[in-house]
Amino acid sequence: MNRDKTVLKSQFDAACRVLGQLREAISPDYLALIANTGQPITVVSSRQRVDNDAMAALAASAFAATRQMADIMAGSGFSLMLSEGAGVNISIARVTEDILLIISFSDSSEIGRVRLVTRPAIWQLAAIFNLERKTSGAD
Repeated sequence: MNRDKTVLKSQFDAACRVLGQLREAISPDYLALIANTGQPITVVSSRQRVDNDAMAALAASAFAATRQMADIMAGSGFSLMLSEGAGVNISIARVTEDILLIISFSDSSEIGRVRLVTRPAIWQLAAIFNLERKTSGAD
């Protein structure tokens, strides 16, 4: 993995603080940062035993496929995928070109509230990863 795809310790620590705040605000069933290549970066919350490698790989591929469909339909700026299910909802959001945020939450949580609380967290995470990259000279 080249330097611009490496998560620095300072990025990791700052991102974990943001994810901890997000966990407190929305109490997700599952909360993780993953690389868009399908590797987990960190899992902050999991109420159930989940194969994190499989979850990261499936989320990254689902997001990539949906993004390609949006491109075919002349969509641009695709940054969020939301799947609603019976009992569980899954949100996959682009933080940067290289990093995705996975949030799984019960259907008793209001989707609008989750999105409202998540949006600023995504901006904070993007700033953490983009700022560190610029200051480290990786770009």
